[in-house]
Amino acid sequence: MRFSFPLDRSLLSPPGDTIQETIDALGMTQAELAQRMGRPKEKINELIKGKAPLSMDTAGEVSFRISLKNTPNPGAIAVWLRIGEKEADNFAANMLIPSLSYERWKLGVTFFGTEIIRQFAQEIGIHPGIVVGRLQFDQLLKPAFHNDLKQAIRFD
Repeated sequence: MRFSFPLDRSLLSPPGDTIQETIDALGMTQAELAQRMGRPKEKINELIKGKAPLSMDTAGEVSFRISLKNTPNPGAIAVWLRIGEKEADNFAANMLIPSLSYERWKLGVTFFGTEIIRQFAQEIGIHPGIVVGRLQFDQLLKPAFHNDLKQAIRFD
C-alpha cells in the first residue's frame, strides 16, 4: 500500500517570511542577525527574500542566533535549546497522532508488527512512517526497526 499526500503550497510560509516575522517580533534587524551570524547583511537579505537557498545547517544557525536575543546569559543557551526541542517534539507528537487514539492502540498491542502499524496508520489517516517515528521516539521500537515504512519527502 502506498500513500500519497498532496501538498497544498498555499498553506506553506516561505522560510524567509518566517525569519523576517520572527526578527521583527523580537525587535532585531537583519543587520543585527547578520552580525550575530558573521555574514554580510546582503546574504541575510537574500535568504529572507528567497533569492538564496536556505540549507538545514543555515536554518539551524539562524534559529540559534535568533534565540540569543532572548537569552539572559550565554550559559542558559543549552538549557533553552533542550527545553525548546522537547516542547517541539511533544507538540509534533500530539498534532500528528491523536493522543487518545495512540494510547488506546498502544495498550492493545503486544507486538508492533508491520501490518499492525499499517492498519493503525490507515485508521487515523496518516502515513505508517509517522507511526514508526512516534514508536521510536517513545522508545517502544528500536531506531533500526521498521524504517522501511518511512518515506523521505522532498519539497521542490
